[in-house]
Amino acid sequence: MIAWADGVRQKVLRETTWTTPLGVIADETRCGRKKTRPALSLQPTKFNVSMQLPYSEYVIFKNWFRTSLRMGALSFGFPEIDVINGDIVEYRFVAGTEPQYSNPSGNIVKVTMEWEEV
Repeated sequence: MIAWADGVRQKVLRETTWTTPLGVIADETRCGRKKTRPALSLQPTKFNVSMQLPYSEYVIFKNWFRTSLRMGALSFGFPEIDVINGDIVEYRFVAGTEPQYSNPSGNIVKVTMEWEEV
């Protein structure tokens, strides 16, 4: 697990959302009814994370993502998102997604990304 980028704040925006996975699998039967059964393994909780970073922190984050995380291939530590004052837990970028950047105003860069709890 890689440490969070030194010099980048660990604060997510209120618009950050997450989903709790279901522990069941639903199959349709021939008669059209749904049959449910417990899943053998639980899917990870996924988080749609939004952060606003000053340009200087954005540059650090971008370089950390590219070099330390190897373009998102490695996991990293971050304070637990769905708990107030949570402990450091392990997250990773969801496969097939990448951080998206926008510039809402002047020196601010908004970063949106999808993480899953390891």
